[in-house]
Amino acid sequence: LMENKLEERTSSETFVMYANLLWHWAWLLALCAILAGGVTYYLSRKQTPVYSATTTIMINVATAAQTVTNTTLTTSEQLADTYAQVILMQPVLNGVAKRLNLAAFPKTASIQATPVLNTQLITVVVQDTDPNRAALIANTLVQVFSDKIQTDQASRYADSTKGIQTQLADLQQQIQTTQQDLTAATDPSQKAQLQTTLTQYNQSYASVLQSSEQLKLAEAQSSSGIIQQDTALPVNIPISPKPNRDMALAAVTGLLIAAGGVFLIEFLDDTIRDPDEITRKWGVPILGTIISYPHER
Repeated sequence: LMENKLEERTSSETFVMYANLLWHWAWLLALCAILAGGVTYYLSRKQTPVYSATTTIMINVATAAQTVTNTTLTTSEQLADTYAQVILMQPVLNGVAKRLNLAAFPKTASIQATPVLNTQLITVVVQDTDPNRAALIANTLVQVFSDKIQTDQASRYADSTKGIQTQLADLQQQIQTTQQDLTAATDPSQKAQLQTTLTQYNQSYASVLQSSEQLKLAEAQSSSGIIQQDTALPVNIPISPKPNRDMALAAVTGLLIAAGGVFLIEFLDDTIRDPDEITRKWGVPILGTIISYPHER
């Protein structure tokens, strides 16, 4: 009895087999790569160019928060995360549109605000179909957002400031009235009483004025803001589309898909083209072959 023995291809044989397979289907691989790359290049050239403008802002942390270094850094990072979200909100965008005399914020523009890790910086990137407008929006956005921060923080002290200003105005009026009465007084006793009253009013005025200064100091120490580190400038080189890059990627993708299809076809094809495949696949020895000759006429 003859023992069946399966044979395995060597690495070189396998490589040659796959190389021959790809060479046999080279026309299909090239066709798919050319078609995919060509169509992608055409569609990419048809797209509207998009330009980018970048600016960087720094968080100016409130003095009251700067107790120790670690606390300051943590506060800055928290503010950076918060500001990166707020700067993209609709009230800020509406403010930009209003300042640029636009009916609404341009739909062609997009904004991305990203805090820089372990710093007090935020990178703001504006993309638009117009490079000049992209830079203008970026710079205006920083201005509008800075004004909004100051307005929001000032509103926290608005009531207290208004109350103090009212007290100062009333005391100033009382002082003026008392001084007039003191000037017109003829009775020495009345004159002494008015002087005492005037002194009390002056002391009260000085006390309220001191409270006003303390309130202004507290407001200044607890207010944070932003500082623009660099001005956004127009860049006339579009960030997208990139026809050559897109064409190359599409050509490679088409080539890989075609190669995958070729290997799939070869895997599903059970036709025996080489007698040695019988021995390799099933371990059955070849006893003979039938050769077909063309018939003579």
